[in-house]
Amino acid sequence: MILLIVLCVLPTSALVLTLTHKEKEADNGGIEPLIYYSDEEPDISDYPFYAALINCGAAIISDHWVLTAAHCVYNMHHATVWVGGETYSNSKQVMVDQTIVHPTFDPKELLDDVALIKLKQPLNLSDKVQPVLLPYSKKLKAVDGQEYYFIGRGNSETYTADEHLQKSKMEIYSVLQCYKHYHPELYLRDRTLIERNEKVFCTLRDGNLPGVCNGDSGSPLVQGNVLIGLGSYMIAEIDACNYPDSYLVNVEYYVPWIKNVTGLGG
Repeated sequence: MILLIVLCVLPTSALVLTLTHKEKEADNGGIEPLIYYSDEEPDISDYPFYAALINCGAAIISDHWVLTAAHCVYNMHHATVWVGGETYSNSKQVMVDQTIVHPTFDPKELLDDVALIKLKQPLNLSDKVQPVLLPYSKKLKAVDGQEYYFIGRGNSETYTADEHLQKSKMEIYSVLQCYKHYHPELYLRDRTLIERNEKVFCTLRDGNLPGVCNGDSGSPLVQGNVLIGLGSYMIAEIDACNYPDSYLVNVEYYVPWIKNVTGLGG
């Protein structure tokens, strides 16, 4: 059975879709890491747009607004967003005023998986707290085969969320390409495939290494200082986190909705 598995780490009582982790023995007899991030732990000033919820990541898009995945906040109350730090402990807590889920979010199919969070007070912008650019231009959007960086604090080789901010170099491909190669049964049967191919894209790691994992929902994928995607879901048979492909919200598709709700960009 194939399941779409959200990337956020939910409280046990709220779990709807679950993933059974299967430890994979490495050649040296140890446990192969669940997710391969860069050896470098970036400074928040390199990615000052990163924000965190209790169970997900997010991206700062203005001094009043944060963007994340809809399933991170759907039917849940988030009182706080953390900004300005590599860890929860060195981040500043900011109170949430309002959460707005995309009106056509489909929690079963994980389509339109995007939400806005309005903050009660404007952020004090600094070298550690800055908004990311939205891909307003058609030139600033996902392009097959180019390199991008994913920023998050998802599960690591210990199967627990990383305490420190991590980054990973990714390449982007269409859903059609990844489904056909990795999940041919979905390529043939998914009734939402054409719509999904517009609203979502696939990311892959170099060398077919595992990509993003639980805890990475809503976390940003960027090219320079431009927001390209948000962590959304994996496809599970047994151990989704050890698959090389993961699926992100195509932010460029949602810029008109974001602008309409927030008033950003005119």
